[in-house]
Amino acid sequence: MTLPNFLIIGAAKAGTTSLWRYLDNHPQIFMSQIKETLFFAYQDPYIMAHWSKLDLPFEITSVESYRNLFAGVTDEIAVGEASPIYLESPKAPERIKKIIPGVKLIASLRHPVDRAYSGYLMHLRNGTAGPDIEKAFDPEALYVQGSFYYEKLNRYYQLFSRDQIRICLFDELKQSTEQLIKDLFSFLGVDDTVKPVIDHQHNVGSIPKLNWLNALSNHQLTKQGYSVLPGFLKSAAKKMYHFNKTIPPELPHHIRRQLQTMYQDDISRVQDLIQKDLSGWLNTG
Repeated sequence: MTLPNFLIIGAAKAGTTSLWRYLDNHPQIFMSQIKETLFFAYQDPYIMAHWSKLDLPFEITSVESYRNLFAGVTDEIAVGEASPIYLESPKAPERIKKIIPGVKLIASLRHPVDRAYSGYLMHLRNGTAGPDIEKAFDPEALYVQGSFYYEKLNRYYQLFSRDQIRICLFDELKQSTEQLIKDLFSFLGVDDTVKPVIDHQHNVGSIPKLNWLNALSNHQLTKQGYSVLPGFLKSAAKKMYHFNKTIPPELPHHIRRQLQTMYQDDISRVQDLIQKDLSGWLNTG
């Protein structure tokens, strides 16, 4: 059976869900229908220690079960999956190199401050971060640390050749979506004359309107009870969940400046590493 010949490795909250969906629409591309298989990060001590609060479902734990995700491959040219945690995991690059050394790697990067804020909003929705934004951006918080890209990317550049790695920027994905996806088609060796299907953005950020309702939704008993609800009640619960979401406010300017200063040196190092112009990220505003 087939193993993937490309991976979307991250970063989290930088458009990976949209990339997964858009690439899956190409007739010569097969994507695992499980996003975030997490396979190459399984039993990574760092991930198990730092991500335990998120209750990650490590269901794919063997090469055999991983291969089974791609059992439906027929004559597709490019076969892939998307697990943003691979950029976070110190062990994932070595495991990927060992099992699929010729793989192509796609990393999507977002302005570090915007990505950190989006990560915070996700943790807020999940109930793993509090609503007090003035206390939210502890430098050790996962969503803050996730925007330090240099060390994470460099692990891949140390093991894989540059022609195996494609870096795309979140702003490119938003502003020049079709061109970016066609560039990725070319990178993956599939027909780049196919018009990308880019119907809408996926996984758009939001915040809860009512914190108590959000806390109830994230309570362990609620999650356990959801699985045994009849269909009409599951539908009602989903509607209530979406009713409780609203557009987040802008990140306060003083917090943005603090984060910008924190990321400044890392941005410069990433710019040199990936050989892309990140001058727009370096402006402190």
